[in-house]
Amino acid sequence: MTRQELIDAMDEGKDVRWASDIYLCYRDDIGQYLNTCTLNDSTIGIFHRDGIGMNIDPADCYVKDNAA
Repeated sequence: MTRQELIDAMDEGKDVRWASDIYLCYRDDIGQYLNTCTLNDSTIGIFHRDGIGMNIDPADCYVKDNAA
């Protein structure tokens, strides 16, 4: 997934994951892009404060298929 695909998927409210199903990527109610570990609720911002750098690699992100 590219950076823009990641942003678009989060903006659309899709079930976006990073690296494994335990890491949820989402946009919160105030517009922050976040990554939360569902096992312990540890949360980090996806983007650096400059809006350019990233704390995760979008190539490791995917939309979880809930059809199973």
